[in-house]
Amino acid sequence: MSTFKVYKVGGAVRDYLLGIPNMDNDYVVVGANIDELVKLGYKPVGKDFPVFLHPQTHEEYALARSEKKTGVGYQGFTFYTNSDVTLEEDLHRRDITINAIAMDEDNNLIDPFNGVADIKNRIIRHVSNAFIEDPLRVLRVARFKAQLGFTIADTTLQLMQQICTNSTELGSLSKERIRLELDKTLNKADIIEFFKVLDSCNALNTILTEFKPLVSSPHLMRIVNQLNHLSQHHYHINSDSQLIIIYFFLIKDNEQICNNNNQLDSLVKDSYIYSRYHGQLKLLCSCYNLIINFNSLVNWGEWGQILNLVNRITLLEKKHQLDEFKQILAIVGKLDNTSNEISLFITTISKINSQLQQIDYLKLLNNILPNQIKQIVYNKKLEIIKFTLTNEE
Repeated sequence: MSTFKVYKVGGAVRDYLLGIPNMDNDYVVVGANIDELVKLGYKPVGKDFPVFLHPQTHEEYALARSEKKTGVGYQGFTFYTNSDVTLEEDLHRRDITINAIAMDEDNNLIDPFNGVADIKNRIIRHVSNAFIEDPLRVLRVARFKAQLGFTIADTTLQLMQQICTNSTELGSLSKERIRLELDKTLNKADIIEFFKVLDSCNALNTILTEFKPLVSSPHLMRIVNQLNHLSQHHYHINSDSQLIIIYFFLIKDNEQICNNNNQLDSLVKDSYIYSRYHGQLKLLCSCYNLIINFNSLVNWGEWGQILNLVNRITLLEKKHQLDEFKQILAIVGKLDNTSNEISLFITTISKINSQLQQIDYLKLLNNILPNQIKQIVYNKKLEIIKFTLTNEE
């Protein structure tokens, strides 16, 4: 008969004590080994250390483990898991005290590092000096500060600064892992506070360097704070769209980047935005001035520029991103006081697209030589655009 014990741990316990809803429960299993859990129907899913899915609830259960630093970065650890690892040893390896509280099946708390007191006093404090062994903890503390509004203990901030003096450790963090922390912050926390914490420990000198202006420019801080408010209370906007808007305001006045396709490509490629959204960022940065001056293009009869703009935007439709791009434009309009111009553009571009979709290409290109097709199509689209825009009521 099994004698192992199961405890709820980590964020689930922390949020329970804070009265915050949490749908993700994590459990630690003490006094068991891999074979024992497998025989009971638990499904192993962990790659780096034994994590199992419960056979009925499918919630995560991890064997209690201790760890030893053996390499660089947040993955540079060797884990020891066995039935003799105690609950306190498992809690000791965690980052901060408010995440190092366990709860048994009777809701009794096991709190060897005074995390409950730190929750009451609203303090983020490291569990042990082993905190400095994992550079990811700098980002996690910044995120918790931004989410909870707690104060970071002076000694913990000093350890964060110590981590950031070692650019090798901090620089070892993958873009994907950094992005995951951004995802957990965007729409759920004060993003400016997140970057302020990172700046206070010099992390922005090594990672996320492009965001450093956010903590020094009152204008950018105002923009991002307004974006936070809009995304949390008025728009359902994904983290990529929010990042696109932030990147846009970081470079919108830099004509050298926005008007240079190679520089813009390089910036977009190196950004923390997932690749499937790269087209939206490039389009916004390179076409924004044309979009807000669309009425002037019409008045000047710049039909060729208008057609080029229409063609670039309709490319997004193939990626099912056109509606998202229109939402991004609407939010940028509110933040940049160009809502009227953008609203006019979105309405007009929809009308043009509707007309262009009615082109009968089989009829248009009947008996047309191959080398004439491109010009014929171009001229037809130009004709429709001119007619649509000069015959509006």
